[in-house]
Amino acid sequence: MTPRHLVLQMLARSRKKESFSGAILDDALTQAVGMSPVDKRLATHLFLGMIRREATLDAMMKPFSHRPLIEIQSEVRDLVRMGIYQIACMTQIPPHAAVYETVEIARAVNPRSLGFVNGVLRRITELVTDRKVYAPSEDALPMDDGHYRQLSRNLFPDPRRMPAEYLAEAFGWPFWLSRRRIAQLGWDSCLRQGFWFLTHPPLYLRVNRLKTTREAYMEMLTAANIAHEPATHPQAIRMIGGHNIRALPGYAEGLFAVQDESSIRVGSALSPKPGMRVLDLCAAPGGKTTHLAELMDNQGEIIACDIEADRLKSVSSLAERLGLACIQTQAIAKDGTPPDGPFDMALVDVPCSNTGVMGRRPELRNRLKPNELPHLVQLQTRLLEQAADRVKPGGVLVYSTCSIEPEEDGLLARAFPKLRPEWVIEADELTLPGRPSDGGYWARFRRQG
Repeated sequence: MTPRHLVLQMLARSRKKESFSGAILDDALTQAVGMSPVDKRLATHLFLGMIRREATLDAMMKPFSHRPLIEIQSEVRDLVRMGIYQIACMTQIPPHAAVYETVEIARAVNPRSLGFVNGVLRRITELVTDRKVYAPSEDALPMDDGHYRQLSRNLFPDPRRMPAEYLAEAFGWPFWLSRRRIAQLGWDSCLRQGFWFLTHPPLYLRVNRLKTTREAYMEMLTAANIAHEPATHPQAIRMIGGHNIRALPGYAEGLFAVQDESSIRVGSALSPKPGMRVLDLCAAPGGKTTHLAELMDNQGEIIACDIEADRLKSVSSLAERLGLACIQTQAIAKDGTPPDGPFDMALVDVPCSNTGVMGRRPELRNRLKPNELPHLVQLQTRLLEQAADRVKPGGVLVYSTCSIEPEEDGLLARAFPKLRPEWVIEADELTLPGRPSDGGYWARFRRQG
C-alpha cells in the first residue's frame, strides 16, 4: 500500500469520527508493517495537514468545480484535497509529480473521477506561485513556516474587511471560532495562533528528576547528536525536529516523559510534597499524574482516576516505565462518584474544548460546535465540586484545562468560590498557544478552615 492510499483510508476513518486523528494515525502506521520510514512520514504529513487545512483546500477547489462540493463524493473530494495540499502546501514535492500521483490514485480507486481530479489540479498549478509575501491578503496563502505564498488571483476574503472570514478560509478555522477569537484577543494574536496551529507543535520532554537532571540528560542528547534546547520550565527540554520517542536515549530506563511545557506547569502549580495523599480526578493518559509523583519524591499516595478503566492502563504503563510506585489507579464508579477523601491535595484536569491544542487535535476544527461549551462548563463545574468535597481544610486544589475559552477558564474559576465560599483562589495562569508551547489554563484554590 502506498502512503497516499493509506491517507485516504485514515481520512475515511476520521470522517466517521472513529477516534482522534492521533489515535487513527498510530493505529494505521502500526499496521503498515512494510512501509518505509520515509513513506510513513509522508503519510503523517499529508493526513494531519489535510485535516488542519480542509477548509482552505475546499476554498481553493471551489472556483474550479462545476458542482457544489457537498455533491461530490467524499472520496473524490479527499483525492482533490490531497493533490491541492501537495501542490500548494508541500514545497518539496514538484507540482507535476503531485498531479501525476494523485491522478494515478484516482485511476485506481475511482476512474470516473479522472477528468475532474486532473482538471482541478491543473488549474491549481496555475494558481500557486513561488513568490513569498509577508502580510495577509486575498491572494496570500498562509504557510506553516510563518510566511504567505502568493496566488495568481484573489481567492480568499479581504482580511481588512472580513477578518473572521479570512481566518476561516485561509487558516482553516471554524467561522464561529474565528469571529469569537478576534473579539477575544484581537487580529494580531489570531494570526500568531493561526500560524502556530498550521503545524504540529514541537516535542517537549519532562526529565524524570528522580533519575537524572536536565543538564545530565541534555548531555546524553548532545552525545547522540540529537538537536534540543532547554525550555523555560526547569524540568523541560524542547526537541528540535522530528524524533522516534522510543529510540531516544534513556526511554526504557524512564529518564523522561513526553509532556508539553504548558502541561508541566500545571503540576508545578499544585506542587505536592512527599507523604501527601493526592487525588488526580481525570488522570489519563498520565503525564500530569507522573509529574506529581516525581514532585512527591515517589513518597505518599496518588489516587489516579478516570471514568474509563481502559484509559488508566496508559497511566500504569507510564508510571512503571518511570519507576513510580506511589500511583494507584481507580476507575470512577458508574454513577460518576470519585473515591472518598480526605485528600491533602487534588488535581482536576477536566475534559474541555481543547482549543489551546488545535495543532495536536486538528480534527477539532471540524468537530467542535459552539453549543457544546455550556455542556462542557456544566461538566467541569461538577467535577471541580466533586474534587473540592474530598479535600480537607487547609488543602489545595488545582483546576486545569487545555482550552483558552473564558467560560472554561477564568470565568469558571472565579465563579467557583461563590458556589463554595470555603474556597479561595490563590493564583491562576492562562497560556495562549504559540511559540514556544501550546495553550491552556490553571487555577489554584485553597480550602479555608
